[in-house]
Amino acid sequence: MGSNKMFLYFWKRLLHKKNFYLALLAGAMLSMLYIAKDVYPYRALKYGHSVYTIWMGGFSGSIYASLFYLLVPLLAAIPMADTWLSDRQSGYYQFVQTRNKTKQYFRGLYVCNFTAGGLVTIFPLAINLYACFLLVPDEKPDLILWDTHTVSLYGKETLFPSVFYDYPLLHICLFLFFAFCIGGLLAGVALALSGLLKNIFMVWVSVFVLNYLYESLVGIVCKNGAATYYPLTYAHQVAPLGEMELSVMVTLMILLLGITIIGMCWGAKRHELD
Repeated sequence: MGSNKMFLYFWKRLLHKKNFYLALLAGAMLSMLYIAKDVYPYRALKYGHSVYTIWMGGFSGSIYASLFYLLVPLLAAIPMADTWLSDRQSGYYQFVQTRNKTKQYFRGLYVCNFTAGGLVTIFPLAINLYACFLLVPDEKPDLILWDTHTVSLYGKETLFPSVFYDYPLLHICLFLFFAFCIGGLLAGVALALSGLLKNIFMVWVSVFVLNYLYESLVGIVCKNGAATYYPLTYAHQVAPLGEMELSVMVTLMILLLGITIIGMCWGAKRHELD
């Protein structure tokens, strides 16, 4: 069974997992609460909002948006990150080892897990954006005419600020892509930890706890601009705190990928058949 067939196998398993749909539903509920409480009452032109400034990934201080981004590591891990542990408990992983298909197994599982984590992250953002287009005027941001909800062309509130003004929808799509990658990478870290843990619930919450501890530690060490070093900062179109740095984002993504690869290799070695 090649890597592509393994991916399709895991994808079929994902589509039959209730946890995948529960994670999508939880994110969607927060997205719709945001629409009901923070968009619908302010949809009129007199409030001066545009789709590109009021959607959940933009200039938002909403409790629902904050809660969604806080829960992204947990939501990304729930659909698929426990699969390796489940397969070890059922004996399927040992069967794969006897067939010398371990590499194909991990490639297919990682890609499917990454895809699931990314989809769970961007699905609520995508439906929130669509709802905003239905309710709020579609007006391009204007640095000169707008008094609020603007980003500096010379600042670092967002990456590629000129694109924010010239092609705002493209700018949003770019950050949806970043959010997809970050959600997928966080799901990958949880998958790697499943090689070290023996409890499915602990696999689900592991990356959430680690991300919380990491952000707390960075907040203590870097009191000014700490959010620059939070991976989930780059899942926002506009930085809620601190600044955005392309080099920092790429470095964080590489580190998350490296942690995943090292963790999976270590776990595979631990569970290698004698």
